[in-house]
Amino acid sequence: GKTTVMRLLNNMPEIEAMFDRVIWVTISKSQSIRMVQEQVAQRLKIEIHGGESNETVASRLFHGLDRKKYLLLLDDVWEMVDLALVGFPNPNKDNGCKLVLTTRNLEVCRKMGTDTEIKVKVLLEEEALGMFYTNVGDVARLPGIKELAKSIVKECDGLPLALKVVSGALRNVANVNVWSNFLRELRSHDTSFNEDLNEKVFKVLKVSYDHLKNTQNKKCLLFCGLYPEDSKIKKPELIEYWKAEGILSRKLTFKEARDKGEAILQALIDASLLEKCDEDFDNYVKM
Repeated sequence: GKTTVMRLLNNMPEIEAMFDRVIWVTISKSQSIRMVQEQVAQRLKIEIHGGESNETVASRLFHGLDRKKYLLLLDDVWEMVDLALVGFPNPNKDNGCKLVLTTRNLEVCRKMGTDTEIKVKVLLEEEALGMFYTNVGDVARLPGIKELAKSIVKECDGLPLALKVVSGALRNVANVNVWSNFLRELRSHDTSFNEDLNEKVFKVLKVSYDHLKNTQNKKCLLFCGLYPEDSKIKKPELIEYWKAEGILSRKLTFKEARDKGEAILQALIDASLLEKCDEDFDNYVKM
């Protein structure tokens, strides 16, 4: 997924040749200015002493990067990162420096003033098969296993995390019976493997949920969980339900409720907790 893209950018010789420094920093949920500074200092081979203030470290990092053309890769960003406080010269056209970041929340991109946002979509069938074959090994191409492999990949719905977990469980397993049983269990919701897979996916979603700004947005999202799986949810109808249930104030006029509901829906979409439906269903969302 997103981290794989960052890894490729970090390791490509062509990219490295374009910049004086390529700096990859993983931010994650528990970010702090000092944690980011320490990762940057490590990449720049600058020693930080425990007694130094963040401002002193920022000054030293700034000096180390001054007049350097750098590519900064910020992975898994949950809140805005003030690059000046860390110690980075402002990336712009004049100095040729670039910033690439990954996040599950579009609001982070807006706050950091990104020029272009690219949504990482689920993998196409051929891409999913390619990833699965690479991870699981040549056994997936054996005559008795090939069709089972395709069915297992289809169950993963193009999700890189699911494909990674599933392929890890089947890597270099040449027993057809094991593959057949694995597919059967994958299609069942009551197996230990599915519990493990769901737990890994749930952890990612829970962090996004915890980062929602207010309780009202959380309640609105949880209400969407009442719809059947893969439902296309009509937005005006959903907003009316929110108001009827008291999640939105019943004192709001029709227009005020619609505007408030649309703002909440956009926040949930930006947080990657809801998705827009395709153009034929422009007035719908889905989980």
